[in-house]
Amino acid sequence: MKSKKLAKLLGAIILAAVIAMAFVPGCAEEAPAPAPAPAPAPAPAPAPAPAPTPAPQEEVIKWKFQFLKSEGMDPDWWRLEKDVCDDIRIMSQGQLDIEMYAIKELVAVTEMLEATGKNVLQMSYCYPNQWAGKNSAFEVLGSYAFGPSHEAWNVWYSGGDGQKYLDTLFHQYNVQAFPDVVNFAELGGHSDFPIWSIDDMVGKKYRMGAGMAQEILKRLDIDAMWCAGAEIYSSLDRGVVDIVKWGGPASNWGMKMHEVAGYIYWPGWQKPGSIHAYMINLDEWNGLPDYLKKILRARLMANGFLNYSRAAREGEFLQKYLDYGIEMTRLPDSELARIKAINDEVMAETMDKNPLLKEIVENQRAFLSSYYKYADFSAVPPLE
Repeated sequence: MKSKKLAKLLGAIILAAVIAMAFVPGCAEEAPAPAPAPAPAPAPAPAPAPAPTPAPQEEVIKWKFQFLKSEGMDPDWWRLEKDVCDDIRIMSQGQLDIEMYAIKELVAVTEMLEATGKNVLQMSYCYPNQWAGKNSAFEVLGSYAFGPSHEAWNVWYSGGDGQKYLDTLFHQYNVQAFPDVVNFAELGGHSDFPIWSIDDMVGKKYRMGAGMAQEILKRLDIDAMWCAGAEIYSSLDRGVVDIVKWGGPASNWGMKMHEVAGYIYWPGWQKPGSIHAYMINLDEWNGLPDYLKKILRARLMANGFLNYSRAAREGEFLQKYLDYGIEMTRLPDSELARIKAINDEVMAETMDKNPLLKEIVENQRAFLSSYYKYADFSAVPPLE
C-alpha cells in the first residue's frame, strides 16, 4: 500500500518538474518567427492628365494705313512711318498688322477723313488744317500764321488740352486722332524771282494752304491759290503758280522745285511750327484690347520724338540748296509787322465767327503764356 502511494507521489513530482522546465528561458524550443505580412499591392499608376486645351489663337487684326506722302516725295518721313508699322507688328507679336500705302494709293487726299470714319481706311494721316473747310477750328489744331513754334505745339499737346480738342473735333467724324510729327518752321516760298518785300509778291500767284493764310494774302493783293503736292513741280515749271509754300528744306528737296525756281525767301511766317495727326477709325480703336491700345499709343507718341532725326537734316538740306546755287532772301522785320497786323485782323474776325476756334486759341494763349515767359528768360544766344 505504501509502495503504491510512493510511486504516485514520485510521478507527480516528475510531472511538475517537467512542466516547470517548459517555462525556463532557453529550455523550451523557440516558436518559429511568424511569416512576414505580405507587402501591399502597389497602388495603380495615376491616369495620365488630359492634354491642356490649347490657348485660343489671337485674331490677327489687319489695318490699312494711307500716309500723306509717297516714298519719293519724302524718303526720310516715309521711313519713319514705315518703322511705326513694323514696330507695332513686332511689339504686338503679329496681332496688329498695319499695311502702309502711299498718298492717293487707296483714296484721294480730300477723302481720307471720311474714308477713315467709314472704315474704308482703318488708319490714315493728316495735317488737321486740311479739314478747315468742314470746320475752321481744325486750322488752329495744326498751324496758323504767327502761331506756336514746334516746341510750343509739343508743350500744348503733351501738357495742355491739345488732345481734348482733337477728340472734340475728330470724334464728330467717327475718328480717333493722335498728334504725331511736329514740323519745324517752313521756308517762306520757292520762286523764280527774288522776294525782298511784300510788293515783290503783289499780283503774283502764291500757292498757299487753305485757310486764314490765304485770306491774309488776298488782303495784301497777292493772288492766293492752291494745288495738290503732286502738281507743284509742273505748276511752278509752267508758270501756273509763281510762289510755292510747301515745307522745310528736308521735305522740299525731294519735290525738286530747285530745278525750276532759283530763289527761296524766308521766314515762313505762315507756319512757324506745325503738328500732324494720325487718324484711326473710332470703332476700330474702341474695339482694341487695352494692351494693344497701349502698344499703339506708345509707339505713335514715340514717333514725335524720332521726328527730330528729320529736323537734324534741315541744315544739311539747306546747304544742298546753297550748293546747288539757290539764292536766299529774307523779308525785313518791318514787312513781317505789316503781315502780322493783317493776320491779327483775320484772326479776330475768324474767332468771332467760330466759338470753338476762339476757345481753342484762347486756351493755347493762356497755357503757353507762362511757357513763352520761361523761354525768353532761359534763351541763350548762339555763341561761336
